[in-house]
Amino acid sequence: MADDEENTGPPYFSPDVVLEILVRLPPSARRRCRFVCQSWRDAVDTHTTEMQSRAKPLVATTGLAYVVDDLSPPARSRLLWKDGVAHREEGTSVVGTCNGLICLCDNRESGGAIALINPATDETLAIPPLPCAPGTDACCWHETYSFAYHPTTGRYNVVHVPCYYDSARVFRLVQVFTLGEASWRDVVTPPAAICNRSAGVVSVDGATYWVVNGTKKILRLDLGDERVTSVQPIPSVPSGCSSSWHLMEVHGKLGIAFPQSSHVPDSNTEVWALEVVTAGEHRWSRMHTVQLKQNLALTRPHFFHGEAFLTQGFAHDVYDRPAYVVYEHSPSEDTRKRQRGEEDDIIDIRLGKMIACTTTSGRSCDRRTFTYVGTSEPLASYMPSLLPNIE
Repeated sequence: MADDEENTGPPYFSPDVVLEILVRLPPSARRRCRFVCQSWRDAVDTHTTEMQSRAKPLVATTGLAYVVDDLSPPARSRLLWKDGVAHREEGTSVVGTCNGLICLCDNRESGGAIALINPATDETLAIPPLPCAPGTDACCWHETYSFAYHPTTGRYNVVHVPCYYDSARVFRLVQVFTLGEASWRDVVTPPAAICNRSAGVVSVDGATYWVVNGTKKILRLDLGDERVTSVQPIPSVPSGCSSSWHLMEVHGKLGIAFPQSSHVPDSNTEVWALEVVTAGEHRWSRMHTVQLKQNLALTRPHFFHGEAFLTQGFAHDVYDRPAYVVYEHSPSEDTRKRQRGEEDDIIDIRLGKMIACTTTSGRSCDRRTFTYVGTSEPLASYMPSLLPNIE
């Protein structure tokens, strides 16, 4: 056999050459390259700034969003975005964050006007309007959207789930917009898929989840093959817990928080997560039981920052105005214990440090927390007019 026929494998590049190639790729391409092999993952993680940066809590209320740069007391925060609306309960809300990009929904327009911003590059990218029937504007359009990143394909997707507002606006299909494309597309959805907006819409690990209104059924949109399927039904509401439960993100998994009644002085919130048992088989497991003081609740959809928990509540600022407050709690060993015969942690949250305080204009104000890592990835690269026209 000739020498040129013996070596049929891929060409070999030294680690230094591979590194020089990887650091020159855009951030979105580098994230996909991490899945090739362990050596590429290590190269990206140790030699690129976006992978070395630690995630920070992003606190969002209607009309503004800011990131907590330093949790050490006194905590320091930095304003990322503000819409400048006088009546903030009628303004813009954060839908979600992915790899430093923030998705916003302007509730003042029918269907909710969607835009992406990158605070690090000061760029904004408007998304085409959602195809919808005309009608009176609503104030909660953001509750029907999610912003998701698929780690394998590297695609960013804005997802609008089936919902009902009035007889003029009933959405029975999932609608997906992928950054870089020109229009929304419909995804085939099972009958009776209208979401329970109060339970939330959560995107985790390349999939979007919502609860069917009036049921305990959870639907899952896989953003890889864009198929909608049902997942393991919600576990029974624990004894003593409120019927007002919420979808969450728990350690990179789909989670549910079951809070007790807010009238209980020291209440427990049970946190469950959907875990993989075998291929295609999942089960709900209780992960944490969090003992909260009165008037505190876990932030949502994200309430973890490292090993710490984030809680939210209301107080008054120095001018005696009502304010929305976020606290960070680091449970010590004497407050965290393992319940005998159970799998979950029992965490007694007593003392916490305030990391955010925002004056609020009323009960309708949207309040949520996310994770944020800045990126230099340009939003302009996702404008359809700049993409190659491939027939």
